[in-house]
Amino acid sequence: MSHGEIGQASEWRIALKGEQRGPYTLDQVRGMIAEGRLPSDALVWRPGMANWMPWAGVPELVAARHEPALGATPVPPAAPVGRTPPPGNPPPESTPLADFLAFRVMLTPVLIKILFWLGVIVCVLAGVANLVFALRVNSITELFSSLVLLFGGPIFVRIWCEMMILWFRIHETLQQIKDQRK
Repeated sequence: MSHGEIGQASEWRIALKGEQRGPYTLDQVRGMIAEGRLPSDALVWRPGMANWMPWAGVPELVAARHEPALGATPVPPAAPVGRTPPPGNPPPESTPLADFLAFRVMLTPVLIKILFWLGVIVCVLAGVANLVFALRVNSITELFSSLVLLFGGPIFVRIWCEMMILWFRIHETLQQIKDQRK
């Protein structure tokens, strides 16, 4: 198998009833065909193919039809090759800009990190200003509040930002689980 074929072996996509699934390895697709789980009207695509086409028209997959698994129902012959591919043909390449424009990448976690640093700067500046004021008026309560603001403020801002980012990480994890179940 050449280097290009190795890269394409795990990037098979299947379209059933207008819904795209995958990526799958070549062996996974062959196994679905051999077990009779891939109907004859299922279309397949991988990088390097010009269009979606029925799996029976793809030489790498045709051999799997003739090797049914034990107890599997033989797969009927495939539909003609001239079918129209499902929407989204071929799957778009994922680039950072495309992911950003399609809202697959969240902008808010980046903004939260910026807000964290702004919050730290504000806390430190306010703490130093309050400390100078406390020393001028010779107030122990002002001195204590300036130290709390100076040291506790950045910690509070960090905890708040981490909680906000946690919500986005939960969302990303749930999206990954959803994508894996397809």
